[in-house]
Amino acid sequence: MLRILIADDEYLAIEAVKKIIKNNIEDVNIVATASSGKEAIIKVNELSPDIAIMDIQMPGIDGLEAIRQIKASNPNILFIVLTAYDLFDYAKESIGLGAVEYLLKPIKKDQLLMAIEKASKIVKSKQIQNKWEYELKEKLTLVSPLLENQFITQHMYAFEDFFSKDFYENLFEINLEKGCAITLKITEDGPDDYKTSSQIQAFFETARILLKKIAPCIVSQSVASKQYAWVPNTDDRRISDFLIDEIKSLHQKLSRQFPYEFKIGIGSLKDYENIYESLKESELAAFGDYKVNVYEADNSVNESEVKDYAYQLVRLAENIGRLDFVGAKHSLKKFHDKISHLPAHIYKQRLLEALVICEKHLPIDMTQKTGEKIERLLNSDSILEMANQFSNFILQWDSEAKAQLLSIEEGVIPDALKYIDKHYNENISMDFVAKQVNISYHYFSKIFKQKIGKSFTDYLTDLRIEKSLEMLSRTQKSVKDISLEIGYNDPNYYCKIFKKITGLTPTEYRAGSDK
Repeated sequence: MLRILIADDEYLAIEAVKKIIKNNIEDVNIVATASSGKEAIIKVNELSPDIAIMDIQMPGIDGLEAIRQIKASNPNILFIVLTAYDLFDYAKESIGLGAVEYLLKPIKKDQLLMAIEKASKIVKSKQIQNKWEYELKEKLTLVSPLLENQFITQHMYAFEDFFSKDFYENLFEINLEKGCAITLKITEDGPDDYKTSSQIQAFFETARILLKKIAPCIVSQSVASKQYAWVPNTDDRRISDFLIDEIKSLHQKLSRQFPYEFKIGIGSLKDYENIYESLKESELAAFGDYKVNVYEADNSVNESEVKDYAYQLVRLAENIGRLDFVGAKHSLKKFHDKISHLPAHIYKQRLLEALVICEKHLPIDMTQKTGEKIERLLNSDSILEMANQFSNFILQWDSEAKAQLLSIEEGVIPDALKYIDKHYNENISMDFVAKQVNISYHYFSKIFKQKIGKSFTDYLTDLRIEKSLEMLSRTQKSVKDISLEIGYNDPNYYCKIFKKITGLTPTEYRAGSDK
């Protein structure tokens, strides 16, 4: 419902405007009237109307000054200005203040109704825009933690960028050019009633809220009793004392609220391309002697170790994703070699991270026993025992994958072919079709070629050319139209592919089929 306030020092003028509105406009509410500029200001602040119909000449604060003061605190209100004086300066100033219309008294009904209709359209447009922005913000609120976690994950494990730096900067409204990483790690569980996953999650969610109060930052979800954050830092030389003090204060606040033993590590200042280094540094710093530790380089850890560790984890995850379990065993050995010198508790954290990453890379669902695997690692004490446990996980994935894939393969290719035959003239890719049949890109590529005898691209190309042969023989459609109908936007490219496969141009083929 449209909400209107009328301000005029003439009672009859107010009544005339009210009558026109009530007799001609539905779904409108005249929320108040005012006889002076001061009264209009007070009532607008109290009632927040959508439109204010304002006379210029009023005692005390006039209409134009009232508009200035109202707009300072209520910028979204629209104004229709009334005056008995046809003065250019009044009109100019009214328009300058953003008035929708400038009307002369005595008010003509049609002019007033047109002015209100114009203002009403603007109000409704703003309401739709505000609703859209609110819904978008609500959706982003839901998806933002996932994207933040994705950002941290891609830098933590040197994965290929999911999105560009500009995308993340625009999404989070943060300058990511330079900053430092933070790791928050629970070192000892609290009392029994605080060992539940919901209590631990509450701890990390509270940490997330407090971190974002310190500064706009990107915070990951918790995994294996750890949480990571990337905090932009505008000082090019060092981490600000303010940030360090705020992190110490955060530790105190969390300690008062939760009975956990935990430490916070702060990595060194890095640019965007080297976020992963600061993340690893912050993780190492979290094992320091103090409650809050700032990373300091020493001889025990160097940049090549950090890079090699991330590289071997990526190789391990990629092999798992391709269901290359022989390759995964070799990658696990190299991964183990890179981290076996670490203390057992840090080695355990590395394997827990690797477990989570590898399970995410599995092309088919084999995560029902993830909790059981995590528990086995947590209950393992020696590095050798943990390494053997992870090796057994690979054997288990291999066995489960073979059992599942035997049943999956029988249905995947027929379903994929049906989809391709139906959508061959659309912009489809192998990755897209693989998602339609719920298996990974790599595995789909492998079994497609095994079952069909040709690659996905060759199959799609042959199908399109086959369809075009039918059209060339049975219709008089132009080569350009046929090209578009089978999924090629560029007729020249279509002709090139056609000749490569058939040895003829489309025109030559049509001429031969007409004989």
